[in-house]
Amino acid sequence: MDKLRLKTALSDIWALVYLAKTRDLDLEQLDKLREAVNAVKRGWPQNDPFRGRASMLCGDVRSSGILSLPPRKQKGTEGIMGECQSLQRYLDSN
Repeated sequence: MDKLRLKTALSDIWALVYLAKTRDLDLEQLDKLREAVNAVKRGWPQNDPFRGRASMLCGDVRSSGILSLPPRKQKGTEGIMGECQSLQRYLDSN
């Protein structure tokens, strides 16, 4: 598990979801968010107990409306940001 890459991806997700609460993301930011979600989805080890939470986070971002073109009103973004912080703390503790 590349912890630094996962932590960076989680930070990117948190920051871009936070930014999306105030304005629509541009195409470069949307691509960065997609890349971060894919990095978490593919990079989390299969046998790790937090894999389910990481997978759920990725699903929540995809279903939130942030990645839609055109963007639609986001829902549940507070939970996404909280989950990013929780997963980062987990990575720090291991």
